[in-house]
Amino acid sequence: MDKYSMHRIAKRMTKRFGKIKRGEEDNYTMIFFTIEGNALKVHRRNPAANSGRMKEAIIVALNEIEGHLTGEKEDLGEISEETQELANAILMAFDPFVNGKVKKKFSKNFDLSDNDFLVEYFTLPIKILLRLSDSVDAWVKNTGSDGYFKMVENMFGSKIPHNNKMDYIFPQIV
Repeated sequence: MDKYSMHRIAKRMTKRFGKIKRGEEDNYTMIFFTIEGNALKVHRRNPAANSGRMKEAIIVALNEIEGHLTGEKEDLGEISEETQELANAILMAFDPFVNGKVKKKFSKNFDLSDNDFLVEYFTLPIKILLRLSDSVDAWVKNTGSDGYFKMVENMFGSKIPHNNKMDYIFPQIV
């Protein structure tokens, strides 16, 4: 995956949806916690799924979401197994197209072919992923190549079970 594609996807999504501003993260603690907890489980199991791969995984996840909304995804080229594993963990936290339990809940109340609903539903996760991307960048820049996951482990790792079960949450709309 090249940096130009990563930058282009993030810029396009930021322009369309915006992102959570620094200092407003506490308003969305549960969805941040769920996404970061899933990613930490992958990192614990496979340390090669490091902070740098997390940055890539966020872009892969954003690209997948964009595909749900527009029917089009960018060709990101070769994606490492670690990046794909982290991207899947991110999407398992909220995406009904990836997580069967989330889809089952949705199919009772919502039409997943309704694009207006999908845009409304995915807006918050997109904003959170864009903010998370900035956070990963800052931790890597300030503390080294695995700074982000070290921070997550230190901040709330004790609250994340040591298992492979991916947790999920329904953003505010549901």
